[in-house]
Amino acid sequence: MVAVNILRLRFKQLGDYSFSLALCLLMVAGCAENATSSSKPENVVDEKSGTPAKIRDFCPRDKSYDFLEYRIAGVPDEEVVWSGEEMVEAVRGLYSLNLTNTERLPRYESEMSGEVFSRLTASENLKMYQDQSLSLDQRLSDALKHLKSVNEIMELYVIAFEEQAVGDNEMIELFGAQLRVMTTTLDLLIEFLATIDKDDPTYDVRVQGMVRAKEGAYGMVETLLDLLEDSQDYRPDVRKRLLGYMQDSLPLLIPLLTQEQQAHLQELMHACQKDPQLQELQPELGDLLKALEEPNEVIPSETR
Repeated sequence: MVAVNILRLRFKQLGDYSFSLALCLLMVAGCAENATSSSKPENVVDEKSGTPAKIRDFCPRDKSYDFLEYRIAGVPDEEVVWSGEEMVEAVRGLYSLNLTNTERLPRYESEMSGEVFSRLTASENLKMYQDQSLSLDQRLSDALKHLKSVNEIMELYVIAFEEQAVGDNEMIELFGAQLRVMTTTLDLLIEFLATIDKDDPTYDVRVQGMVRAKEGAYGMVETLLDLLEDSQDYRPDVRKRLLGYMQDSLPLLIPLLTQEQQAHLQELMHACQKDPQLQELQPELGDLLKALEEPNEVIPSETR
């Protein structure tokens, strides 16, 4: 796994650019290209020290707080839908509780904190961005806050994952949340760019920003495909769940990318489909390809 200080350096290199999550995923994937489905944890060796690497605990002991402790820290009510502003408040609350103790982060399906974690990653939080009664400026501004907040929450969980304080379930759910909010935000950014007059002195700068946004989105998808091979850190059933989230989002996201990016991702996905090491991820892997070829037949993962 990549050291936490290197992870932080990579985030700093990307500045405050919202699509920095692509590199976050690359770090958490644990250099997935070096992992195979046939890898045995007891044979994994740390490249620097030459000693056996620490075996991944997929389900660390739950030491999270109950919902009242998060409320006291400033995390909003998990029973209501969160806007971007409320996601910002959630980030403040989580950082105040967990800067030195990542074991206290909310956990997936936890009896103590499961409802809080579910709200952090809920697709329901994104519904307001489709509300045409709200101005485009209002929706985009809030979506950018939401995306930035999800990225900051992921930073906390990356450190916790390195420390084995959280497991693969939490990471996959956050990947799904990032993918959803990135798809929504990129769509709003494209809609916003179309409203800018080409004679506007800021137009060229905004176009370059859109180019970088698409590169970030492309990089994230590419990294998620690499992650599918990481059997050391993610169990097959959890990676299958990620494929479900990809099936929900990629038919909407990929058409927003450049033709070259779309073509390359299609090549990578077909290579994954043929990879004998990934056959344990069938039929979900094949379902993803079918959804991309027939986007009108996408079935939301929560109903599958």
